[in-house]
Amino acid sequence: MKKMLVLLLSGVFLSGISAVFAQVLDTTQESYIEIKKLLYVDDNYKEAMVKVNEAIEANPEVAELYLLRGKIYEEMDDKWTALADFDKAIQLDPKDDDAYYWRASVKHDLNSPQGAYIDSTRCIHLNPNNSSCYTLRAMVRSDLGDNAGFTADMDRASAAMQREFQSQRSVGK
Repeated sequence: MKKMLVLLLSGVFLSGISAVFAQVLDTTQESYIEIKKLLYVDDNYKEAMVKVNEAIEANPEVAELYLLRGKIYEEMDDKWTALADFDKAIQLDPKDDDAYYWRASVKHDLNSPQGAYIDSTRCIHLNPNNSSCYTLRAMVRSDLGDNAGFTADMDRASAAMQREFQSQRSVGK
C-alpha cells in the first residue's frame, strides 16, 4: 500500500512538473517570437536585446535564447560576443545544427577558416539536409584553395535544397 501511495504521489508530482515546464516553454516561445519580430521585422536591435536578456534571465538553460542573442550581436556586428553566445548555445544543446552553422559563419567572418570548417562539418553530420551548412563549408573550402571540395559541397547544397523544397511541397499538398 505504501508503494502504491508513493507511486501515485510521484505521478502527481511529475505531472505537475510537466505542466509547469510546458508553461515555461509557452512563455519562452511567446518571447522568442516577439524577439524575432523585433529583430527581423522591426530591425529594433536594442529592444530585441532587452527582451532576449530578460528571457535568458528567466530561462538560462534554453539554448535557443543564446542562439537568438548571438544572432542579434551578429547583426550588430559584434562578432566576438556573438561567438560567445553561440558557444553557450552549443554547450547547452550540442545537437543543434543551427548553432554550429552560426558559429561557423562567425568564425568564417573572423578569418578562422579551420574553425569554420570544423563547425560546418559538424553541422552537416548533425543534419545532412542542411543546405546552408554545405554552402558555408563550400565557401570555407574555396578560401582554403580546395576547389574540388568547393564544387562537391555546392553540389551537395543544391541536392539538399531540392530535398528541402520537395519535402515542403509534399507537406503543402
